[in-house]
Amino acid sequence: MSSSANRAVERVINTMCDKLSEPLTVDDLAREARFSKFHFTRLFRRVTGVSPGQFLGALRLHEAKRLLSTTEMNVTHIGLLVGYRSIGTFSTRFARIVGLSPATYRRRVRRDSTRRDGSAGAPPSGIRANIHLPPGVVPAGPIFLALFADAVPRCRPVRSTILTRPGPCYLDEVPPGPWYLLCHVVPGGILRTRPRGVLQATAGPVEAGTADPVELRLVPVTLESAMLERLLACRKAVLHRVVAEVAAA
Repeated sequence: MSSSANRAVERVINTMCDKLSEPLTVDDLAREARFSKFHFTRLFRRVTGVSPGQFLGALRLHEAKRLLSTTEMNVTHIGLLVGYRSIGTFSTRFARIVGLSPATYRRRVRRDSTRRDGSAGAPPSGIRANIHLPPGVVPAGPIFLALFADAVPRCRPVRSTILTRPGPCYLDEVPPGPWYLLCHVVPGGILRTRPRGVLQATAGPVEAGTADPVELRLVPVTLESAMLERLLACRKAVLHRVVAEVAAA
């Protein structure tokens, strides 16, 4: 795939992150990529493995889950913030993918956050985190957060999410640990094999139900070729995992 094609897809993904609340259409995204609608759709699928609509749906779903688990906003407002003009459409789509309504999902997250000893019902199953950027840094593109069995990722993540902004977040349905968190952002170039300006944070070992959020402070890193390959594999695995969740619904 040509570098110009990758750059076009990266522009579109960055636009999705910046304008998640807007009713973006494939025509809008194709204009951003500067290609015809049909050529852009084929190009996007060839580069990412999924359609533009599926990718946008994945971003919207994971931002909705983040807002439900970390804010007091009502469900209608959250639906609007992630690009849905109808609360019914948002709730139906969310329930189809997650298996719970937005309100039920929020109640489960709150139950997990208040029950630490496992004394009432199933034990907590989530991990909370706070992601911090260096002062003055604005991410151009999504932030990847993934949970691995080892401090150095060697396989697909156990749980993962794509974030459109830093701040509080929540990984749900985490199996018994311990686990290691890897968070990274590649400004303006999530598909590049040798990116510049990579920001990274790691933490662990951690377990589901930890009382305090895990603080992840992203810092610039200079990476050796082996670690770059692992980060690229991590990005691809996260993309495939979260988009498959939406595509299967």
